Amino acid sequence: MLTKEQETLYKIAVELSVNRSYYAAFAAARAVLILFGIDPKTHNGVKTMIKRNNNMGQVEL
Repeated sequence: MLTKEQETLYKIAVELSVNRSYYAAFAAARAVLILFGIDPKTHNGVKTMIKRNNNMGQVEL
């Protein structure tokens, strides 16, 4: 059984891991787009351009 402090540290570690994973995926998706000459600056821009270029068959998901 974990102490209250251990539970708090575990929760923080999980949240940090998820956050860092999200940003790693964002950077990877942006890098793929840059290879195609597309350089979106925002998270929404990356999402939009991945969808748009996937529909055109340029980026395979």
